[in-house]
Amino acid sequence: MLCLDEGVDGGPDVHQLEENLVALGHAEAGSLTVDDDFTSATTAAVERWEQSGGVDQDGVVDLGEVVFAPGAVRVVEHAITLGAPVAPGVEVLTATSSDRVVTVDLDARRQGLVAEGDEVEVELPDGARVPATVASVGTVAETDASDDGSGIGEGGGDAEATVEVVVALSDPSAAGRLDQAPVEVHVERNRAEEVLAVPVNALLALAEGGYAVEKVTGRTTELVAVETGAFADGFVQVTGDVAAGDEVVVPR
Repeated sequence: MLCLDEGVDGGPDVHQLEENLVALGHAEAGSLTVDDDFTSATTAAVERWEQSGGVDQDGVVDLGEVVFAPGAVRVVEHAITLGAPVAPGVEVLTATSSDRVVTVDLDARRQGLVAEGDEVEVELPDGARVPATVASVGTVAETDASDDGSGIGEGGGDAEATVEVVVALSDPSAAGRLDQAPVEVHVERNRAEEVLAVPVNALLALAEGGYAVEKVTGRTTELVAVETGAFADGFVQVTGDVAAGDEVVVPR
């Protein structure tokens, strides 16, 4: 059986073990030299670690007793209950990175709307908006997990292909104590400043093409053709024979 103990050849696995024993508080750097050699000080630290976990204190790390991750992780879920039997291949827990990021399942057809490095805003559950940056944009489109491979989703319609977009908060502490929460990501593709805008539902589609608004003049109204520009938050930029302060009809 493979294991780590005082008889093992030195190597990076021992180094990783000692580094984590110190980081977890089972040894102090002054009493345990973090290197590639498994010494009596390492054994003592392993025993303290075993004691904290309520297992036999033999000072030996058997195969499967420890898993090294490339960095700090956050435990998301315990897959088994205390006292349940564990067999090879049984999932014990799931974990994610300790970095606070937002993942978005973006419609694959809209992949071109965002790119790595784009500045975005994340709206938190309390309504606050915090700055963030697109950390990565997936290159492989996947369908919903409920899709059985036929391309038909759980509801009977076509399964929607999405790519994963990872967004990193500029200030992770802005999320407060939240570990998981539904949020909205606001992506700005264009900006128009000091423009004339009307509610989107004030637009009327013309039979000959284009749009118009119904401008109120006294007790009468008239259709005024307009050109549309940027859309945002239920409003649309318009240009035409309308001016700031003009009243337009908005259907209820």
